[in-house]
Amino acid sequence: MTIGERIALLRKKAGLSQEKLAELVGVSRQAIGKWESGLSLPGIDNLQELARVLQVSCDELITGICPSPSSANGEAQIALASVQDLLSQQTVANRRSAQRRFILSLLAVLLACLLALGALALSYIGFNQMQSLSRQLSGLESTVAGLQFYTNREPDSSSGSTLIADYDRSYTLLPSGDAVDLRISVLPKNLADGQSAKFSLIAGDQNLVQQATAEGGSFWGEFEIPLTDTFNNFKISFLLEDTDGNTTQELLFTETEFITQYTLRLSLAPDTLTAGPLANGNWIIGGRMALTVELCENRYPVSGTLELIIDGKTMLAIPLNDQIFDNLGETESDGAQDQAAAVAGFTAYVDFPIERYTVTDPGSINILARITDNLGKEHLARWCPE
Repeated sequence: MTIGERIALLRKKAGLSQEKLAELVGVSRQAIGKWESGLSLPGIDNLQELARVLQVSCDELITGICPSPSSANGEAQIALASVQDLLSQQTVANRRSAQRRFILSLLAVLLACLLALGALALSYIGFNQMQSLSRQLSGLESTVAGLQFYTNREPDSSSGSTLIADYDRSYTLLPSGDAVDLRISVLPKNLADGQSAKFSLIAGDQNLVQQATAEGGSFWGEFEIPLTDTFNNFKISFLLEDTDGNTTQELLFTETEFITQYTLRLSLAPDTLTAGPLANGNWIIGGRMALTVELCENRYPVSGTLELIIDGKTMLAIPLNDQIFDNLGETESDGAQDQAAAVAGFTAYVDFPIERYTVTDPGSINILARITDNLGKEHLARWCPE
């Protein structure tokens, strides 16, 4: 009997519905359903809550074997063998899931091959017709590309504007990698002698104002935008002041998720890793962690490590395989755009050996990912057990 079948059996014996059990354990009903059907397995913390609510030991819930009376001390103690058994079940479940994904991918490849063969057959049957279709498709793609360009563009504030005839902007990542230089150029619709202008950048509670430089009937200015969370979203406005001191203002454009274009995004999540308390301040920690790295246009990782930190001390540091970073920063003249589009990121799996650790402060347990990019900057991601 699997752990999911035991959860379902014990729940029914206790006269609980999935909704009620989920409420008592503190999870969603969908989580209970996935555990019972074997689609996923509970972690150590949820396992202990299940055992408490269902009035059994964690060992019995995992293995189906009741502990001996001599081991019962009023607390749900989890044996190392039971945790290893749970990890084994998780590994098997993950392997089955991977097999299902492989089969689906294989079917997709076979379907693509069949479609390619069908297209080849059609080319022999009606070559002239296919040429005509190709020309029509090419024209349609151009039309769609144009529509996408105008759809994805930010609204041009000069459209219907009473102040601005046209404007332009450009971004440049500074060599330090800590900031981006923004250069803006604006052509007003009507400009009188003696008028001056400014640019305003508002991000959160920050309101930066730059005096604009007049040049041939237009104005230009620059902002150095730090790559910090404060400036992830901002808006730029143009302010025109007449000789009497009256100011007219108009919004030029807004930027959202700005930082993600210039920095690596990391996320850490347990794959089969478990971290749970034992007796006398001991914890058992081990299993597999998944590190996901999302790339951007200007940066790519060159090295990295995953560290297990307890009570402020690095207990274990595992370097990431160099093969993960191979070719991430290399491009070729032919097909460079296709390669850049294909390398959007990667997920690396790192195994931590299952060990017992003495823990003074459970809140100090964390796994830290350190990734160094091609500009020498370090990016961090942290995971802590709940």
